[in-house]
Amino acid sequence: MTSNVNSIYIPSEGPKDAKIMFVGEAGGEDEEYLKRPFVGKAGQFLERYIGRVGYQREEVFLTNLSKHRPKGNKFFNLLGTSELRDGLAELSEEIEEVKPNVIVACGAWPMYYLTGCTNAKGTAGSGVFSWRGSVVQGSGVHVPAAANHKVLITLHPAFIIRPTGFGYHPVFFNDLRQLKREVASPDLDYPKYTEYIDPPSTEELVREMCQSEWLTVDIETFGNSLACVGITDSTERGLCITFEHPEGWQWAQWALLQYVKKNFQYGAFDINYVKWFYGWDTVNYAFDTYIAAANLMAEFPRGLGFLNSMYTPFPYYKEDRKKHKRTGDLSSLWKYNLRDCVVQHWIAMDQ
Repeated sequence: MTSNVNSIYIPSEGPKDAKIMFVGEAGGEDEEYLKRPFVGKAGQFLERYIGRVGYQREEVFLTNLSKHRPKGNKFFNLLGTSELRDGLAELSEEIEEVKPNVIVACGAWPMYYLTGCTNAKGTAGSGVFSWRGSVVQGSGVHVPAAANHKVLITLHPAFIIRPTGFGYHPVFFNDLRQLKREVASPDLDYPKYTEYIDPPSTEELVREMCQSEWLTVDIETFGNSLACVGITDSTERGLCITFEHPEGWQWAQWALLQYVKKNFQYGAFDINYVKWFYGWDTVNYAFDTYIAAANLMAEFPRGLGFLNSMYTPFPYYKEDRKKHKRTGDLSSLWKYNLRDCVVQHWIAMDQ
């Protein structure tokens, strides 16, 4: 037994045919005393929220990365130990046996071991605030059976009940509400939309989109140069006009001049950018998802990454903005721009 890990074994709990599996880090003092997972204050909080989204504790499977409590409840004390290795192996066996339709990773370390997701720097056990609310494909690197399952990432309930995390109650609830959609099938199924990147039909598409009630607009830039303009009138398609085909700029400029109501995410940047560097005017700037978020959820972030996690079924994708710098493939930037447009439109229609 490792010196930084307690010897008491805390088993998992729940039906062997559960459709939902919750995975935490390790048990605490109450769990150790009762030899049951999620029975302390954090577990009681989780149980209440499981009930709020329509389920009972007895319906779900509850387990942890490690079946042993680390000293001081510090997960770092488990890193590199046999207790963690054994716990991960046991977790894989539990996933194989239960075969849940969705696994809920509660916290940064369960997220890392079940999906491989991290912050932008690739630091293990970090980045959960970016990824929470996302449903992603599991990774089999650390927990082999997870590779065949989808994983919903959320914050650890132990964080939510602390003063520093108390304000995240509605965010945690919003994450768990996704279970109603995800529990129906083990398949990972994101919404689909058609991508138009510098198509020959640019003029036709722009004219058609400008007949709609709303037009969502988003730009990407290279410093003082415009990289692309993305527009959409629905969550089912998007048009990206890039600098590689500047003959399309006239139709981007034309769209901004039409009286169709326009939606931006922090439009003060986009509108002033195209005016300052290109002399383009924008007519009927009618809605802004950033400004709406400041009014609807004033205490929370207003960036598109956070709003995406609250309003849409798409996973976190904002790091894709930098992908072209690593690969040299600009098509990733055009696809990123289209995702921004579709997500932004989705959010605006819900706000």
